[in-house]
Amino acid sequence: MLAQPGAALRRDEVLVLQFLQEPARSLIDVVRMSVYLPRNARVQLKAMQLGEPKPLSRGEIEARTSGYKPQSPETQRAWQYWAARAGCAELLKEP
Repeated sequence: MLAQPGAALRRDEVLVLQFLQEPARSLIDVVRMSVYLPRNARVQLKAMQLGEPKPLSRGEIEARTSGYKPQSPETQRAWQYWAARAGCAELLKEP
């Protein structure tokens, strides 16, 4: 398990999510993390092949994460898409 809240992606693409101190706010957050973590890991791997990546500053991270709104139309569209891909779109209630 992880020493602190976060995620780990193993070589065989098994995703391990651990929310210890701050649990996920919703199932949407867990699914969103599960979708974007492997994608971001692939981007990071490619960046590392080009040279030493420069990490985002705390301000850049805060600016990026402050715009996320779980109930926004964009998040709801993504949620509907992910549900359809998983074959359970009929379980979603209308917003």
